[in-house]
Order: sequence, then structure tokens, then C-alpha cells
Amino acid sequence: MKTKNVLLLFFFLFLSTGYSQSLINTKHLDHLYEEIHAGNAQIGIVHIYAEYPDYHYVDAEGEGITCVDDIARAAVFYEKYYHMGKNVQAYHKITAMARFLVLVQNQNGFYNNFIFRNGTVNTTFRTSIAEPNWWSWRAMWSLASIYETVKAQDPLLADSILQSLHKAVVTVLPLYGKNDKYKEYDGFKIPDWLPAENGADQAAVLVKALCKYHAITSDTTVIPLIKSLCAGILAMQVNDAGSFYNGTFLSWRNSWHAWGNSQADALLDAYVILKDKKYLSSALKEINLWYPRLMKAGYLTELSLQKQGKAVHEIKKQKFSQIAYGIRPMVFSCVNAYRITGNKKYLKQGIAIAGWLFGNNPTGQKIYSVEAGTCYDGINDEKSLNKNSGAESTIEALLALMSLESIPAGAKMLNQSYGK
Repeated sequence: MKTKNVLLLFFFLFLSTGYSQSLINTKHLDHLYEEIHAGNAQIGIVHIYAEYPDYHYVDAEGEGITCVDDIARAAVFYEKYYHMGKNVQAYHKITAMARFLVLVQNQNGFYNNFIFRNGTVNTTFRTSIAEPNWWSWRAMWSLASIYETVKAQDPLLADSILQSLHKAVVTVLPLYGKNDKYKEYDGFKIPDWLPAENGADQAAVLVKALCKYHAITSDTTVIPLIKSLCAGILAMQVNDAGSFYNGTFLSWRNSWHAWGNSQADALLDAYVILKDKKYLSSALKEINLWYPRLMKAGYLTELSLQKQGKAVHEIKKQKFSQIAYGIRPMVFSCVNAYRITGNKKYLKQGIAIAGWLFGNNPTGQKIYSVEAGTCYDGINDEKSLNKNSGAESTIEALLALMSLESIPAGAKMLNQSYGK
């Protein structure tokens, strides 16, 4: 009886402490990670594709074995994972991947995306050219995000990171100043000063990068560019109270897509620095109106809209395929909203959206495995999954979970909702 009483006491103490077992498992991401020699240094890479059922590596034909797009996000994840438990291996990976990101910066200030097995940088393939594009913005965001952690133990590498960032920032500063010019796409007046010929999605990643850069340097020269990019993002929000899509931020021209749709998250980052209430109210509008509708619809992957007068109508929409990269940006936005407002409804909404990983999706099947650390590459349709588990899907799932677990209440709610 005494033994039973002690066990019961321990159980109740366990519950009262609010302890939550982490749902983050790095086993598969660790499997995708490798180190190679390049540029007179040992660099960390993450293999792009891994195919079911044994998850062997598959290179991207004509592109290379790894890319900035994946390594930048992996470095951000491992940096947060390191602070979660001071994991020495995680710190080592952060520094090795930082060396990769510094290595692939081109003389023009932007970043090439891919590297080959022999350690040479792919400078010619169309998805690897050093230009103002996704991979350059992600490299900047990642390097700025990991800088302080690296600086604490490796000042020389930190100095290389800062030099790389400064070179990139100087290159990008003149590119996207607000010019009050617009182009019309199916009735929408789209700002003509955003990256990638009118892309609010890319502008959002660049805003996040510049906000991180400002946080570590206090460099005010980036403020006008942040304001310019945010003005463009605001101009791409759907404002029609009678439309199902009211509050949605268009991604590119008159289209919306789930993947990389970080506009609300970026505006919230900018709000923290600039305290412009328009950024907060517009971000919360999308989170409050569009996210619940999207969840109720079983999520969508892409759509095109048309504006006639003030009324917004759907041209076409696509429900599949669905991927973790379409879920993580919404979770980030909800967590960011919770941190700023203190309103727990945003944390709960982030938890609910993360449920897509655990079976609250059109297939009813788990996409992320707590036991294996894999995240399937996507949902093909209501009945089938793409069971490959490459870098992007794995990292995006882990980043979503990490953002929720970084808040004690979020970690507890996440475990209660989807833990064993």
C-alpha cells in the first residue's frame, strides 16, 4: 500500500508541475544532416529528399545535394532546439550550417542556393542563381536569427556572419523603395515595388530577415525598407466584408497560396519594432477571419481571385496537394499574435492548426510521427499521402512544433492535444 501511495503522490506532483513531454523528435532530421568539406571548411548540409520506405537520400537532379532553402530553416530550428536543452550536437550543427550559408554568398551580395557533392557551389542553374529571391531572403533571416547564439561561443564565425549580412543588406537596400506604382491583375491593384514582380510572400520573408538584422545591429538604415515592404503587403490584403476571402493576404499578384504565406507573421515582427498599429490590426484580421475559414474548409493549397468594383470573387481554387510548409507559417503567425497580445485564443488556434500534422486533415491520418521524427511530404488527395519525408517537410513540422513548445502553456496544450 505504501508503494502505491508513493506512486500516486508522484503522479499528482507530475500533473501539478504542468510538465509536458516534448513532441519534437530530431531523429529524422539528424539522419538527413551530413558534413562535407567545401571552401577550406567543414560545412553542414541537409539532404533535400528522402524516399519511403527506408528514407534513403535522393539528390535534386541538376541542382545538387543540398540548398540554402532547407539549410537556412534547419539552422533556425537547431538554434531554438539548442536553447531548449543546451544540446551540444545541435550547437555544432548550427555553426557548421552557418559556414555553409556564408560560403554560398556570391560576390554580388546575394546567395547561390545549391551545392554539389564535390563541395562546389552551383552558380548557373536557374534555381541556384545568386539573385533577389527566396533563398537569399532565407539566408539573411537564418544568419540574423542564429548570430547571437554563435557569437556567445565563436566570435570569429559570428563576425563572418555579420559581414555576410551587411553585404546582403547593402545590396538589397536600394531595390524595393516605395514608388506608389501599381499594376492591375483581375481588378486588384497590386504594388509594383515588391520582390519577384509583385510578391508579398517573398516580401514577408525579407521583412522578417530585416527585422532580425535590426534586432542584432540596431541599424536604422533598414527601417525605410521595412516600411516600404510592409506598405506593399498591406496593399495586398483582401478587404471585402461580404467575401469568404476577406482578410486574406494575397501571395503573388491576384493569387494566394498556402506555402510560405508569412505576411501576417512578418507584419507582427515589424509591429514589434515600429509599433505601427496598422501592422497589428491587419495581421490579426487575417488570423481572425481567414485562418478559421481555411481550417473549416479542410485547408486549401492555392486560389486565384478577381475583384469587380469592391466585390471579390473566386476564379479558381485548388485543395491539394497540402504540405507542412503551408501549415507552419500560420502556426508562426498565431504564436506571434499570442506573444504580442497575450490573448490565449491565438495560442489555442495555433495548437488547432498544428493538428493537421496529427490527423486533423482531409485524410484523417498522421502526417508527422513523434516516434520517428518524420513528416510526410504531403497529402495528395482525401485518400492518399506522399510518404516520402524530405528536408522541407521535416523542418517545417519541427519549426511549427518548436514555436508552440517555446511557450510553456503551448507545450502543455500541445501535449494534451496530441501526445500519447
